Amino acid sequence: MHKRELNPVAKLFFAALYRDGVDFERAAAMLSERFGPADFVSRPFDFDETDYYRSEMGDGLKRSFISFEGLVSPSALVPAKLFAEEAEALFSRGGGRAVNLDPGYVDFAKVVLASFKAAPHKLYLSDGVYADLTLLYSKGAFRPFDWTFPDFRSDRYHASLLKMRDLYKERLRKNV
Repeated sequence: MHKRELNPVAKLFFAALYRDGVDFERAAAMLSERFGPADFVSRPFDFDETDYYRSEMGDGLKRSFISFEGLVSPSALVPAKLFAEEAEALFSRGGGRAVNLDPGYVDFAKVVLASFKAAPHKLYLSDGVYADLTLLYSKGAFRPFDWTFPDFRSDRYHASLLKMRDLYKERLRKNV
């Protein structure tokens, strides 16, 4: 008989893209209302590895991360992604998003982002949401894959992701 992990848990976070801090602060408050108190908010990073969002959101984009005190099942990516889509619509301006909210989770071994886009390396969850394995944790650091987004491929976010991973481990110790 195989021993099964009955309640896998992960640390939910959102990677937010935005042009100005006002929308991020409002979005962060909305996320905290829905997912509980934040236990980490990163500094803003310049989002300059790609111009993918330029036509929709403009120039000078920033990315920040926010994570929450509680732990969730990895399946929580589905409602988190659906909530993010609704929240983004509330912040839209002139038909384009002013804030892009990408939910994900971190655990001992990986960073996974939620996506509405299918790809060979993404696993379908439900309700149009896919799990995108983005980074692998190995030998004390996060390692990208060939398909990892350019901004996650660089190590600019790794200190923030490691902080969220440490908070995850600390919460697990408290829950035991």
